[in-house]
Order: sequence, then structure tokens, then C-alpha cells
Amino acid sequence: MRQNGGYPNPGPVKRALRDPYEDWWDKQERRNYGEAVHEDNDILGMFSTEPYSHFTPGFGAVLLGTFVASVFALCGVVSVLRPDKPSVPKTYPGGLEAELGGAGAVRVSVPLLFLSRVMLTIICRPGKPGKTHGNEFIHTGVQNANRSTMPQ
Repeated sequence: MRQNGGYPNPGPVKRALRDPYEDWWDKQERRNYGEAVHEDNDILGMFSTEPYSHFTPGFGAVLLGTFVASVFALCGVVSVLRPDKPSVPKTYPGGLEAELGGAGAVRVSVPLLFLSRVMLTIICRPGKPGKTHGNEFIHTGVQNANRSTMPQ
């Protein structure tokens, strides 16, 4: 085929598909000296997009189907080994009131109760004047609230 003015128009072959190990005059463009350039050289040159030739569409569909099947198989295994929480929780006679610390629960011994109050006092005590610890506001707020509700 001839282009305008009788210039030869070689076949449309992408330069990226040419043999990279051949002894080219222009190694980057994979072109020899004096070789005719195609009319669509901007599309067929080295810096154009390469045609996708890694997988055929059929093999790509097989790969996608395998992935989807694997995800569903994994979901099935997880649902069998770790079932969801039932929609209605189990009920017990008496509602486990004593076991969860309700009115009929056994009270904590006095030494343990005293120790927990001492620890609470140490944790919530206000810092030194001029220093902010962040929890003295809560502590003073509790003290002020307790003072306001105490009988005078």
C-alpha cells in the first residue's frame, strides 16, 4: 500500500511486539535505519499501549469464576465453624439476677469493698495545684454534687 505521495506504508505491527533481542539500529523504538514508518506510528510506536495478550477471555472467565467460588466456599466454611448469634437470646428462670449481681446476689466482703474504695480514691485524687491531670474535674464535680445533696 502507498501513502500520500507514493510513500510506502508498511503493515500495522506494534513495535512492542517486535523481537527485543534483534540488532536494531534504534533499539528503543525497535526500528532500523531507513525503514519506512507507518502512517499510524503514534498508535503503533513503543510508547503506545500494548495489546493485552496475557490471558484469553475464556481463561479470564475461568479465573474469575474460581475466585468467586473460593470466596463462597470460604464463607460457607466460616458459617459452619463460627455460626451467628441466635436472634432470640436464651432465657433462664429467674433471669440470672443473683448470678449477675442483682438483689439476691452475695455481697462482697468488707475488706475487698474497702480496698476498692481506696484504689478509687488514689486514682481519682486531684493533682497538685497548677497541674492538670484531666480527672480532677470529674472528682471535684462528684464532691460538689455530693455536698449539694447533703443535708445542712
